[in-house]
Amino acid sequence: MTAWLQAWGYRQVEVPTLLQASLFESSTEGTENRFFGVGNKLALMPEVTNYIQAAGAARLGSAKVFYVARCFRDETTTDADRLREFTQIGVELLGDNALDCRKVVRRDALRLFKELMPNKEDWTLNDGVARGLNLYDDSGKAFEIDARQGRKQLLGGGPYDGGAGWALGLERLTRCLGRP
Repeated sequence: MTAWLQAWGYRQVEVPTLLQASLFESSTEGTENRFFGVGNKLALMPEVTNYIQAAGAARLGSAKVFYVARCFRDETTTDADRLREFTQIGVELLGDNALDCRKVVRRDALRLFKELMPNKEDWTLNDGVARGLNLYDDSGKAFEIDARQGRKQLLGGGPYDGGAGWALGLERLTRCLGRP
């Protein structure tokens, strides 16, 4: 998967596990995606988009990046499929026109799933969905890719102030692909 992302022009960036909690407060407030606080001012990484957005293209060395990161969420749901600790793989495209960025990352999400799951009957694209984090804009341009079997979300993304991106949970994807 990372070879495809590199071939499509994304640059891999390293993502820290422990960051300032203030980076995530506004995007997780009122959602089921709460972060694990460590002390008064630190948090374990609950999602990566805020970090990429705050770092910016100049600091990251590219406006088009991908990452593989361990994420930790203090989930409020009782859904057994929502993991408190998981591996997130995602892409972010930083730019002034979030909708143009969305076109690129959405296209690449579709390319990825056509490679991973060539049988189109195994997954479905849903446009105009509401995302679970407050960082995505409310233009109705968010999207998800769901597994048809079990109707589980595999990938979610959309535009936000300063860019667009998507992420998928590796553990959920490998279960869907029938791998341990």
